[in-house]
Amino acid sequence: MISTYSNYSLMPFLGINMDDKGFDEFKFKKDQLIYCQGSSSLGAYFVKKGSVKIRKTGSGGKEQIIRISIQGDLLNFTELAVNMKFNSTSQALEDTTIGFIEKQVFRKLINTQNKISEQFILLLSKELSDAETRIADMAYKPVKARLADALINLFNRYNQKNENLTDSFFISRKDLACYTGTAKETVNRLLSDFRNEKLISTTKSKINIIDFKGLIALSDLHN
Repeated sequence: MISTYSNYSLMPFLGINMDDKGFDEFKFKKDQLIYCQGSSSLGAYFVKKGSVKIRKTGSGGKEQIIRISIQGDLLNFTELAVNMKFNSTSQALEDTTIGFIEKQVFRKLINTQNKISEQFILLLSKELSDAETRIADMAYKPVKARLADALINLFNRYNQKNENLTDSFFISRKDLACYTGTAKETVNRLLSDFRNEKLISTTKSKINIIDFKGLIALSDLHN
Protein backbone atom coordinates (compact mmCIF):
# COMPACT_ATOMS: atom_id res chain seq x y z
CA MET A 1 0.00 0.00 0.00
CA ILE A 2 1.28 3.47 -0.89
CA SER A 3 1.48 5.99 1.93
CA THR A 4 -1.18 8.70 1.85
CA TYR A 5 1.52 11.16 2.90
CA SER A 6 4.29 12.55 0.72
CA ASN A 7 8.03 13.10 1.04
CA TYR A 8 7.42 16.67 2.26
CA SER A 9 5.12 15.56 5.06
CA LEU A 10 5.28 16.20 8.79
CA MET A 11 1.70 15.09 9.41
CA PRO A 12 2.45 11.51 10.60
CA PHE A 13 4.80 12.94 13.26
CA LEU A 14 2.59 15.70 14.65
CA GLY A 15 -0.23 13.72 16.24
CA ILE A 16 -2.26 16.92 16.48
CA ASN A 17 -5.92 17.57 17.14
CA MET A 18 -7.08 20.35 14.84
CA ASP A 19 -9.72 21.29 17.43
CA ASP A 20 -7.00 22.31 19.91
CA LYS A 21 -6.11 25.95 20.48
CA GLY A 22 -3.63 27.23 17.89
CA PHE A 23 -4.85 24.87 15.17
CA ASP A 24 -7.34 25.61 12.41
CA GLU A 25 -8.29 24.62 8.89
CA PHE A 26 -9.47 26.53 5.85
CA LYS A 27 -11.09 25.49 2.59
CA PHE A 28 -9.99 26.94 -0.76
CA LYS A 29 -11.62 26.64 -4.16
CA LYS A 30 -9.63 25.72 -7.27
CA ASP A 31 -7.28 28.59 -8.32
CA GLN A 32 -7.81 30.46 -5.02
CA LEU A 33 -4.65 31.93 -3.45
CA ILE A 34 -3.63 30.54 -0.06
CA TYR A 35 -0.83 33.02 0.64
CA CYS A 36 1.15 35.48 -1.48
CA GLN A 37 4.84 36.11 -2.06
CA GLY A 38 6.05 38.95 0.18
CA SER A 39 3.31 38.64 2.83
CA SER A 40 4.02 37.72 6.46
CA SER A 41 4.09 34.08 7.50
CA LEU A 42 1.98 33.66 10.64
CA GLY A 43 2.30 29.90 11.03
CA ALA A 44 2.61 26.51 9.36
CA TYR A 45 0.37 25.57 6.40
CA PHE A 46 -0.34 21.91 5.59
CA VAL A 47 -2.30 20.30 2.78
CA LYS A 48 -4.99 18.19 4.48
CA LYS A 49 -6.81 17.44 1.23
CA GLY A 50 -6.24 18.40 -2.40
CA SER A 51 -3.16 19.78 -4.12
CA VAL A 52 -1.36 23.12 -4.30
CA LYS A 53 1.17 24.73 -6.62
CA ILE A 54 4.02 26.72 -5.09
CA ARG A 55 5.16 29.43 -7.51
CA LYS A 56 7.57 32.33 -7.60
CA THR A 57 7.36 35.46 -9.72
CA GLY A 58 10.64 36.92 -10.96
CA SER A 59 11.54 40.57 -11.45
CA GLY A 60 10.38 40.40 -15.06
CA GLY A 61 6.99 39.04 -14.02
CA LYS A 62 7.76 35.51 -15.25
CA GLU A 63 6.15 32.78 -13.17
CA GLN A 64 7.97 29.58 -12.19
CA ILE A 65 6.28 26.68 -10.40
CA ILE A 66 8.86 25.30 -7.99
CA ARG A 67 6.83 22.54 -6.36
CA ILE A 68 3.51 20.70 -6.46
CA SER A 69 2.29 19.95 -2.92
CA ILE A 70 -0.16 17.19 -2.06
CA GLN A 71 -1.90 15.72 1.00
CA GLY A 72 0.28 15.91 4.10
CA ASP A 73 2.79 18.41 2.69
CA LEU A 74 4.07 21.32 4.74
CA LEU A 75 3.94 24.28 2.35
CA ASN A 76 6.19 26.88 3.97
CA PHE A 77 9.00 25.12 5.85
CA THR A 78 11.69 27.51 4.53
CA GLU A 79 9.87 30.56 5.90
CA LEU A 80 9.34 28.80 9.24
CA ALA A 81 13.00 27.85 9.48
CA VAL A 82 14.42 31.35 9.00
CA ASN A 83 11.46 33.47 10.17
CA MET A 84 11.06 35.31 6.87
CA LYS A 85 8.18 36.58 4.76
CA PHE A 86 6.71 34.25 2.17
CA ASN A 87 9.26 33.67 -0.58
CA SER A 88 6.62 32.24 -2.91
CA THR A 89 2.89 32.15 -3.62
CA SER A 90 0.68 29.11 -3.05
CA GLN A 91 -2.47 28.46 -5.07
CA ALA A 92 -5.00 25.63 -4.99
CA LEU A 93 -4.89 23.33 -8.02
CA GLU A 94 -8.26 21.86 -7.01
CA ASP A 95 -10.71 22.29 -4.13
CA THR A 96 -8.32 22.02 -1.19
CA THR A 97 -8.37 21.94 2.61
CA ILE A 98 -5.42 23.58 4.39
CA GLY A 99 -4.47 22.93 8.01
CA PHE A 100 -2.93 25.86 9.89
CA ILE A 101 -0.79 25.84 13.04
CA GLU A 102 0.11 29.12 14.74
CA LYS A 103 3.84 29.86 14.61
CA GLN A 104 4.34 29.77 18.39
CA VAL A 105 2.55 26.42 18.67
CA PHE A 106 4.52 24.96 15.76
CA ARG A 107 7.85 26.10 17.22
CA LYS A 108 6.94 24.53 20.56
CA LEU A 109 6.30 21.23 18.77
CA ILE A 110 9.66 21.49 16.97
CA ASN A 111 11.54 22.37 20.17
CA THR A 112 9.99 19.71 22.40
CA GLN A 113 9.54 16.67 20.13
CA ASN A 114 12.67 15.12 18.65
CA LYS A 115 10.93 13.15 15.90
CA ILE A 116 9.26 16.31 14.58
CA SER A 117 12.47 18.36 14.67
CA GLU A 118 14.41 15.56 12.93
CA GLN A 119 11.79 15.31 10.18
CA PHE A 120 11.75 19.08 9.81
CA ILE A 121 15.52 19.07 9.23
CA LEU A 122 15.09 16.28 6.66
CA LEU A 123 12.47 18.38 4.86
CA LEU A 124 14.84 21.35 4.67
CA SER A 125 17.62 19.09 3.37
CA LYS A 126 15.34 17.61 0.72
CA GLU A 127 14.19 21.08 -0.37
CA LEU A 128 17.82 22.18 -0.79
CA SER A 129 18.72 19.01 -2.70
CA ASP A 130 15.68 19.32 -4.99
CA ALA A 131 16.44 23.00 -5.64
CA GLU A 132 20.05 22.19 -6.59
CA THR A 133 18.86 19.46 -8.97
CA ARG A 134 16.32 21.78 -10.62
CA ILE A 135 18.95 24.51 -11.10
CA ALA A 136 21.33 22.03 -12.74
CA ASP A 137 18.57 20.62 -14.95
CA MET A 138 17.46 24.09 -16.07
CA ALA A 139 21.06 24.91 -17.00
CA TYR A 140 22.09 21.71 -18.78
CA LYS A 141 19.06 19.66 -19.82
CA PRO A 142 17.19 20.36 -23.07
CA VAL A 143 13.51 21.24 -22.77
CA LYS A 144 12.35 17.82 -24.01
CA ALA A 145 14.23 16.05 -21.20
CA ARG A 146 12.96 18.58 -18.65
CA LEU A 147 9.39 17.93 -19.75
CA ALA A 148 9.96 14.19 -19.41
CA ASP A 149 11.29 14.85 -15.89
CA ALA A 150 8.24 16.96 -15.07
CA LEU A 151 5.84 14.20 -16.17
CA ILE A 152 7.80 11.60 -14.19
CA ASN A 153 7.81 13.79 -11.08
CA LEU A 154 4.10 14.57 -11.34
CA PHE A 155 3.27 10.89 -11.87
CA ASN A 156 5.26 9.98 -8.75
CA ARG A 157 3.81 12.84 -6.70
CA TYR A 158 0.17 12.07 -7.42
CA ASN A 159 0.67 8.35 -6.90
CA GLN A 160 2.08 8.99 -3.42
CA LYS A 161 -1.40 9.87 -2.17
CA ASN A 162 -3.29 7.04 -3.91
CA GLU A 163 -3.66 3.51 -2.59
CA ASN A 164 -4.41 2.43 -6.16
CA LEU A 165 -1.83 3.38 -8.76
CA THR A 166 -3.10 5.65 -11.50
CA ASP A 167 -1.49 6.37 -14.86
CA SER A 168 -3.25 9.73 -15.17
CA PHE A 169 -3.13 13.18 -13.61
CA PHE A 170 -4.47 16.63 -14.44
CA ILE A 171 -2.39 19.75 -15.08
CA SER A 172 -2.99 22.70 -17.39
CA ARG A 173 -0.59 23.42 -20.24
CA LYS A 174 0.21 26.79 -18.64
CA ASP A 175 1.10 25.19 -15.30
CA LEU A 176 3.15 22.49 -17.03
CA ALA A 177 5.08 25.19 -18.90
CA CYS A 178 5.73 27.09 -15.66
CA TYR A 179 6.80 23.87 -13.95
CA THR A 180 9.17 22.97 -16.80
CA GLY A 181 10.54 26.48 -17.29
CA THR A 182 9.53 26.97 -20.91
CA ALA A 183 6.80 28.48 -23.09
CA LYS A 184 3.30 27.04 -23.33
CA GLU A 185 3.70 26.69 -27.11
CA THR A 186 6.83 24.59 -26.60
CA VAL A 187 5.00 22.33 -24.15
CA ASN A 188 2.16 21.84 -26.66
CA ARG A 189 4.62 20.88 -29.40
CA LEU A 190 6.58 18.48 -27.20
CA LEU A 191 3.44 16.83 -25.83
CA SER A 192 2.43 16.22 -29.44
CA ASP A 193 5.84 14.60 -30.02
CA PHE A 194 5.36 12.44 -26.91
CA ARG A 195 1.94 11.34 -28.16
CA ASN A 196 3.42 10.40 -31.55
CA GLU A 197 6.15 8.44 -29.76
CA LYS A 198 3.45 6.58 -27.75
CA LEU A 199 4.84 7.84 -24.45
CA ILE A 200 1.61 9.54 -23.35
CA SER A 201 -1.96 10.29 -24.36
CA THR A 202 -3.87 13.46 -23.48
CA THR A 203 -7.47 14.57 -23.10
CA LYS A 204 -7.63 18.32 -22.43
CA SER A 205 -5.71 18.81 -19.15
CA LYS A 206 -5.59 15.07 -18.41
CA ILE A 207 -2.26 13.37 -19.15
CA ASN A 208 -2.08 9.58 -19.28
CA ILE A 209 1.34 7.94 -19.01
CA ILE A 210 1.62 5.06 -21.50
CA ASP A 211 5.37 4.34 -21.44
CA PHE A 212 6.85 5.35 -18.09
CA LYS A 213 10.14 3.57 -18.81
CA GLY A 214 10.37 5.44 -22.10
CA LEU A 215 10.10 8.78 -20.28
CA ILE A 216 12.82 7.69 -17.84
CA ALA A 217 15.06 6.64 -20.75
CA LEU A 218 14.54 10.05 -22.39
CA SER A 219 15.47 11.80 -19.15
CA ASP A 220 18.51 9.57 -18.56
CA LEU A 221 19.94 10.43 -21.99
CA HIS A 222 20.86 13.85 -20.62
CA ASN A 223 21.96 13.01 -17.05
